[in-house]
Amino acid sequence: MARDAAVKLFQKTADVTGEQIKANIYKVYYQLSVSKTQVEMLDAIIALTEKKPA
Repeated sequence: MARDAAVKLFQKTADVTGEQIKANIYKVYYQLSVSKTQVEMLDAIIALTEKKPA
């Protein structure tokens, strides 16, 4: 009985950990996507300012 409870607890803990890992991967992917967009915008701004006559 105690063994079954321990096994269930470990399984639930593993499930939660797996979900946390997935959530963290999604967060990192989103942050990388946002960062890429920000770099592209900065590159465009730099290109525009370099074209502008002084």
